[in-house]
Amino acid sequence: MRGNKERFSEKEKVMRPLMVEIHDQDRLEAQLKKLKRMIKDSRIMVELQEHEAFKKPSAQRREKLLRARSRQRHAVEEEKGRGF
Repeated sequence: MRGNKERFSEKEKVMRPLMVEIHDQDRLEAQLKKLKRMIKDSRIMVELQEHEAFKKPSAQRREKLLRARSRQRHAVEEEKGRGF
C-alpha cells in the first residue's frame, strides 16, 4: 500500500487558494466548517507540521516502521473480527 503522500498527483500539489463564498451571514458557521474540511483535505496542515522542525532520518524511519506495524495490527484485528 502506498503512503498518503504518493496518493496525490503532481497536479494536486499545485497551490491554489482555498475560498468559500459567504452570501448569508446566518450560514457563516456552515461555511467555516466547509473551509476547515477543505483545508484538511488539501493536507496543508500536515505539510506545515512536517516542515515545522527538522527530523533526523533515523526518527523518520522509526515513525515509518511504527506506522507500518500499526497498520498490520489493525489489519489482523479486522480479519479476526470477520471470522477468518
